[in-house]
Amino acid sequence: MATVHRPMPISAQRAEQMRNAWRKVEQHGTNYLAPLGAVLVSHPPLLQGVYYFLTGIWPLVSLHTFLLVTGPKTDLWLVQTVGLLIAVIGATLLLAAYRGEHSPEVFCLAVASAIVLAGVDFYFVLHRVISPIYLLDGVLELGVLFLWFSAWRQHRNSPQRASSATPPQAMPTPQGTVVQTPNGQSVLLSPGMVPSAPLPRS
Repeated sequence: MATVHRPMPISAQRAEQMRNAWRKVEQHGTNYLAPLGAVLVSHPPLLQGVYYFLTGIWPLVSLHTFLLVTGPKTDLWLVQTVGLLIAVIGATLLLAAYRGEHSPEVFCLAVASAIVLAGVDFYFVLHRVISPIYLLDGVLELGVLFLWFSAWRQHRNSPQRASSATPPQAMPTPQGTVVQTPNGQSVLLSPGMVPSAPLPRS
């Protein structure tokens, strides 16, 4: 008995076309956004520093446009003071990014600043004290926190960190004992010699 193939309804054809189009968009988006996401996760102090520095100096460079976007203010000196402090934080993060500094102090400064500014934005917008435009800044602050959390997880799970946690390996030789440190350096200890300080670690 022959099988009769019924034509696909127009609505089903359109749905299939939309699914195929979405697959193409998703594929191209992944190809372009994946490298961008890697850069964002790898350099959170650089991105946060640029954002803080630019938004911090904004009321100092052009107070008129700042008030035009964020709404009228009464204590203009306070607006510029807070902007200057945020710019200083941004400059500090930019310096840390330039030097490759990933100390707990830098992490605490960056994360605490983002938490405080996000809390201020959402709290005072909900209480109708400041303009709703500050919700955008609050969302960006949450994005900064997400980048720091992602960078912390990436660093925690990195193979380099796992290898640096391995203890130094010692190899006896006629001249003494060669100790291999976690950062790849070799230290020769003569017989009976005891290091006066902990071996260098990466």
